[in-house]
Amino acid sequence: MAEKFSTGLRNAVMGDRSFRELMADAIINIYDGAAPSSPNDAKTGTLLATITRSSGAVVANAFSYSEVANIVIGSHAVGEIFALSVTIDGVGPTEYTFTNTPDAGDVDAVAKMFARVLNAVPGLFAFSTGAGGYIALATIPGNAMTVANGGSLTGTQTTNDGVIAAADLNTLRFDAPVLGVISKAAAHTWSGLGLADGAAGYWRLVLPDDDGTLSTTQKRVQGNCSTSGGDMILSSLAVRIGAVVGVASFNVTFPES
Repeated sequence: MAEKFSTGLRNAVMGDRSFRELMADAIINIYDGAAPSSPNDAKTGTLLATITRSSGAVVANAFSYSEVANIVIGSHAVGEIFALSVTIDGVGPTEYTFTNTPDAGDVDAVAKMFARVLNAVPGLFAFSTGAGGYIALATIPGNAMTVANGGSLTGTQTTNDGVIAAADLNTLRFDAPVLGVISKAAAHTWSGLGLADGAAGYWRLVLPDDDGTLSTTQKRVQGNCSTSGGDMILSSLAVRIGAVVGVASFNVTFPES
């Protein structure tokens, strides 16, 4: 079956946050038996394994934190270029620019315009504080970031990298979506140790504090387990206590209709 999305997740995505951000601290629980008809329903079956990054422990109420940096706009004559070189979670560097033509106005106006450019970068959040030409930058929680003045820079710009370092847990990470599909981070291993003997039936992508009860607010994705051709492919459907359960691939699709 195609994956199903809970009401809580759909409402959140239709609000003001992306799937990748909302599920930045997710885990996957694997159960035996048939899946409930809706991810809003209470979990059924026996919990066979919990998938994290490299089988690492995850505390229910712990959360990753964003890495934070900032830039400060200085001189801003008409035609001057403001440029930032950005690497996010090992991808990059990529340079992003704003050209002050026509003149946006004072340093705060230029900062607001450049912040709009940076805020459009996948995985990067940027905003101007409205004072002193200051722009704050943050990543999706847990993702590391490196920023520096870009080579195209002709205006005056001070870039401060690593103001706050990312706090990264053993939760699951996703690569940037492609053609409406978001996948497990290719650089990461997703696995868990068997908690009970059984045959993997279905999975739920949830946040660590999800209690598995009937809910229209908790954020969940649900699908069937498979060893080929499914949205989550396991190394084997046979789960044994203490044995490693590995996720070969995992994809979530935002359907066209």
